[in-house]
Amino acid sequence: MSPTPPGLGPAPTPAPGGSRVFGAGMAFTSSASALAAKFASVTGSSPSTSGAGGSSVSSGGSGYSSASSGGHKRDGSIGSPRFDRRGGPGGSSSGGGAAARIKTRDQLVDRTSDAWGEIDDEPTVPAPLSALHSAPPAHPHPASYSAAAPASSSSTTTSSSLSSMVPPPPVPSDPSATSASAGRSRSATATSGASSVVSMTVGSPPSSGSAAGLPPMPPQASRRGSRATPGPSSDGAEADRAAADEVRRLTALATRHAKFDTVLSASTIDLTALRKLCWSGIPPDLRPTCWPLLLGYAPLQADRRAAALMRKRADYADIVAQSFPAPSGKPADKALAHQIHIDVLRTRPAPAYADERLGLVLERVLYCWAMRHPASGYVQGINDLVTPIVSVLLDGVLAEHNVDDLASLPTDALTTVEADAFWSLTKLIDGIQDNYTASQPGIQKLVGRLKDLVARIDASLSAHLVKEGIEFIQFAFRWMNCLLMREVSHTSTIRMWDTYLSEEGDLGDFHVYVCAAFLVKFSKDLKTKDFADIMLFLQSPPTKDWGDKDIELLLSEAFMWKSLFHNSPSHLVATK
Repeated sequence: MSPTPPGLGPAPTPAPGGSRVFGAGMAFTSSASALAAKFASVTGSSPSTSGAGGSSVSSGGSGYSSASSGGHKRDGSIGSPRFDRRGGPGGSSSGGGAAARIKTRDQLVDRTSDAWGEIDDEPTVPAPLSALHSAPPAHPHPASYSAAAPASSSSTTTSSSLSSMVPPPPVPSDPSATSASAGRSRSATATSGASSVVSMTVGSPPSSGSAAGLPPMPPQASRRGSRATPGPSSDGAEADRAAADEVRRLTALATRHAKFDTVLSASTIDLTALRKLCWSGIPPDLRPTCWPLLLGYAPLQADRRAAALMRKRADYADIVAQSFPAPSGKPADKALAHQIHIDVLRTRPAPAYADERLGLVLERVLYCWAMRHPASGYVQGINDLVTPIVSVLLDGVLAEHNVDDLASLPTDALTTVEADAFWSLTKLIDGIQDNYTASQPGIQKLVGRLKDLVARIDASLSAHLVKEGIEFIQFAFRWMNCLLMREVSHTSTIRMWDTYLSEEGDLGDFHVYVCAAFLVKFSKDLKTKDFADIMLFLQSPPTKDWGDKDIELLLSEAFMWKSLFHNSPSHLVATK
């Protein structure tokens, strides 16, 4: 016997010798023998016993039994056990005379309704609705229960056969109760984590199977002549479906966390396995751990990680002391510091960047990086690249210190964010260094590759841009310089970087395919515009409402194009 699901009481025990017939909201008990006699008196059939198959109600050869209650005839064919067009109940046209009196399904329904009326004359005890809810549903959601209740073994009794044959009682419709139940489900969903998936589902019993991801049940046939009764309210059904979707989301999130925990808890992290997991997106609470590993800043060996990070943070403190020498503590290159200060004032990807302390963090990181890389120096656009790194690291220390705002964060914690952001930015730009050297040859090369790629993917769009006099360098330079950060939201950029950092090799190799997929996505609109409208459209594309799903679709299309063309450059050369 399977255990009772958590949060549910034991199922009510039927009376001795009786059968329990469940409707959507009421349970009735009646004597099996009395029920069989009443039904036989209406249909003209008599109870009989069928050999080894157990007890059944027969009208000639084939009769009703629990073996056929699932919608199959005794000969194995699919059909209704309640009525067969060949003659009557059970599919037999001989014996008993039932076929002469019952020739249509409507006649059977009417006769059965009369039988229900006679049965109702006997004393029956309706079970309360709460007792019915204490039994597990027929199709429990896999996230809600550890195992479904086993099927009843008493399938050979006459009473179980009749219980599957007669129509169920009507479903009481109570929209207010449904709405209240849905409200409890939504409240539990909003306040619970992945560990509370089971209790959230059990707390609100599913109505008509919707909470299990099933479509709402059709209106039930009534007992006394009325053909249908109203089903559950559409609002309640929608709420149940939303709750079920949230359950599935939290379950998937818990499973994904478990996979990350397995990889991250190893003594030496498998970088290939970590990249494979991170490509599809990283849970927000794990990004502060995963990004430094993907960038190569944090060591993969667990026993070396803490000491290496401590040493790197001390090195950054020395770099700051050299870049802002004592006793004045002012930068040696005042012109460079002034340019960085102006750009940082314009860098507002999120409200937190209006904080003065965070602005000083960005200025020191960018100034120290420029002083350490004199070959390229500071280039406008690098100020954008540092912001996703700072945001992710800042989220990590806020959660570590259990504070919600930057003002409550200790100074030493902000110093840690600053040092880690400096080294992470250094690792990121090391892979795209040519984008920021003199004349920026890396960007020129990527723009040329983008032009060839679009000509191959969408020839009509490429021809229209040429016709209107559009040069790719006019709009794609910023895409390469800032990695599309000014075209999508800050949140979308962080999700995009989960995949960027998971890609092996040069970051620009994958980014050019993302830019191609981004441009082709608006092909239909662009081909209807002239030069001025195209430039305005591309400077402010309609991505304000984009979410993770839109970014993931864009990345998937980019991956497809890369799979087709990256290892076959002759396909692109042929279009020149």
